[in-house]
Amino acid sequence: MRTSLEWIGKIIKWTIKAIEIFLAAIVAILFICLSISVIPIVGTLYFVSTIRRGYHGICK
Repeated sequence: MRTSLEWIGKIIKWTIKAIEIFLAAIVAILFICLSISVIPIVGTLYFVSTIRRGYHGICK
């Protein structure tokens, strides 16, 4: 009986570890996807704003 309980405990521990690793991987993937999707948007906005600023500078 004791050995089966120990095995159940080990299985639960390993399951929790696996879930933690899985969640960490999901968070990392989401973070990477967000940064990949956000950086071009920010870059484009910055580029457009600098062009507009330059435009106004030329017009003046």
